[in-house]
Amino acid sequence: MPTVTIPLSKAYPWHDGDFRELKLREPTGLEFTEIPIHIRVLTLPGGERETKVDFDLAFKWAARLSGVSVGVLHTFTRNDTMALVAGVTQAIGDEAIDEKNSEG
Repeated sequence: MPTVTIPLSKAYPWHDGDFRELKLREPTGLEFTEIPIHIRVLTLPGGERETKVDFDLAFKWAARLSGVSVGVLHTFTRNDTMALVAGVTQAIGDEAIDEKNSEG
């Protein structure tokens, strides 16, 4: 899987200067044993879907795959945080989606 690039709505400070996009590299197999994956999709009555996200884990994955500290990631706006979650899900793959635990 190639690098995932997440465009951001504003610049954020980091050691090498401000950045306006976050690049997530492909995770290694070992990282899947070091950081758990838990994103749960529920199918509700009427066919609607609800996704429950563990934001702490999303930030840990994003920090690991980007090299940017969790502290900086915590300063992201709401929209940038949601883009981060989508990017992490894309970077770690569809195995992050646990449809076997769907309810409905």
